[in-house]
Amino acid sequence: MRRTITVCFAAFVIGHIGPGSAQVTEIYRCISQNGRPFFTVDKRDMENAQSCELVARENVVPPQAPQVQRPSRLQLYNRDPKYRAKVDKFRSSMKIGDKADSGLVVELKPPLALLQASTGVRWFRMDELFPQD
Repeated sequence: MRRTITVCFAAFVIGHIGPGSAQVTEIYRCISQNGRPFFTVDKRDMENAQSCELVARENVVPPQAPQVQRPSRLQLYNRDPKYRAKVDKFRSSMKIGDKADSGLVVELKPPLALLQASTGVRWFRMDELFPQD
């Protein structure tokens, strides 16, 4: 009964975490050539043993790094006076060739700027652009 619960729980965990994110570790109890028992997880050790039996199977899930959410550029602009000054300076002195967060400035017609991005060219309002980090 206990083994059935363990197997069902392991299948549940692997099914919800996804393939490749859990690692299965098998522990074997083996008898060496000279008759001494030993435990191993390495299959190469089992080749030199007289006999081996599986005694435990564990699902090891690696710990995940905590998700750190960075504030958006607009939130940072509204909160941080130094960043606001940097952005305001960038917007007031913007010229062709500058790199903005949305792409490369290729034309200026204040209050608009034409930017070249990976998806093509697009007009943006200059007061909505931020310098590239």
